[in-house]
Amino acid sequence: MRSHEAGTACSNGIPECLTAAVQQFSDWMKNPGNNRIDPGLKYTVFCAAIKQGGQREWDFAYNQYKTSQVASERAKLLGALSGRFLEFLEFAVSDGEVRKQDGTSVISSVGRNVIGRPIAWNFVCSRWNYIMKEYSEGQWNAGGFIKSISGAFNNDYQLQQLLDFGKVHRSDLGRAVRSYEQDVKAMQANIQWMQKNLNIVIDWLNQNA
Repeated sequence: MRSHEAGTACSNGIPECLTAAVQQFSDWMKNPGNNRIDPGLKYTVFCAAIKQGGQREWDFAYNQYKTSQVASERAKLLGALSGRFLEFLEFAVSDGEVRKQDGTSVISSVGRNVIGRPIAWNFVCSRWNYIMKEYSEGQWNAGGFIKSISGAFNNDYQLQQLLDFGKVHRSDLGRAVRSYEQDVKAMQANIQWMQKNLNIVIDWLNQNA
C-alpha cells in the first residue's frame, strides 16, 4: 500500500493495516538504529502504532523525536505524537522536553486535529502569557499561529471564544491584529455558509448514500 491508501485504511480502523503498522513499529523498537519502515508510510505507521500502543510506544517515539537528526522524520514523529494531546501540549511548554523552535508547531499540530482542536485552543488561552514570553521576539507569526488552531472554527460558540480572546489579548497581537480580524471575518462567513448549506449537504448525502 502507498501512503494515501494506507493512511485511509488505518484511519478507518482496518485491522490488517493496523496490525501491519504496529508490527513494523515494533520491529523498529527492537532495533532503533535500523528503521526499515518505508519512508512513504512512516507517518501512517507512527500514528497507528502510537494510537494503538501504550506508554512504551509513545516514550519510544518521543525519544526518537528528540534524538533524530533527520528533519523530515522529526516532523512525522511530531505529528504522530500530537495525538496524545494534553500530555504533548504540556511537553511543548516544558523546558528541555521539546526544542523551543518546535514548541508552537506541537500546539498547532494538535490544533489541526478535529478532536484536539478545542483542547489546543483552551491550552493556548490558558498559557498565552507564557507563549508570548517565549515566542513573541524575532519572526514569530502570532496571527498564523492562532489561525492554525482557529481556522476551522465554524459555530457561534467558537466564534465567541475567538472574540473573547481578542478582547483580552488584542494588545499582544501587534502586527497580527489584521490577521486576527481576517480570521474573525472568515469564521463569520464559515458560520453563515454552514447555516445556509449544512442541511442541504446532509440531505444530499442521505439521498445518495
